[in-house]
Amino acid sequence: GEKGMAIYYLGFLLATIVLIIYQSFNFVWNPLFMKEKDLIVLRRKTNRYLWIIAFGLGFVGIFIWIGAFVGLKINLIPHDYNQILLILPFLIISQVLTAMSLLMMNFMTYFEKTYIQVFVGGFLSLIGYFIYSYMGERFEVLGVSLGVMFLNILMFLFYYFRTQYYINNRLKT
Repeated sequence: GEKGMAIYYLGFLLATIVLIIYQSFNFVWNPLFMKEKDLIVLRRKTNRYLWIIAFGLGFVGIFIWIGAFVGLKINLIPHDYNQILLILPFLIISQVLTAMSLLMMNFMTYFEKTYIQVFVGGFLSLIGYFIYSYMGERFEVLGVSLGVMFLNILMFLFYYFRTQYYINNRLKT
């Protein structure tokens, strides 16, 4: 219902802080990424940044969760929004995975394969429609949050392995 959506949107808004921080990094990284010609160096740096993003943004996510917890305790956030503490970890993990996927998507531009993003986005949206319908009806806001996280796991795995495929093929030639 409306209350569940309000809780979801607040959680989504808070979790988006993670993605905003990542985008600040990407604005600096992307030009350096595109200039690098050595794919072995680029793969090594990207893999290192994946770990930094996962742990660094995960750490930020912990502070966001603590902030929401404190916000509930001091009545900055109404007490009837307490379900946010349950869904926020899934939304934060989802945004961390989105950041990691965006890092890997830089390779799609690098290899001039940007059209893939349209197909992947369309495919994941179709899957998402069914997941959100099923999970949302059965588990409400928690189900939608889990569905978002699942789709972001799929997105990251696709871009990670597709990138490895393009790098390996380019290194063979």
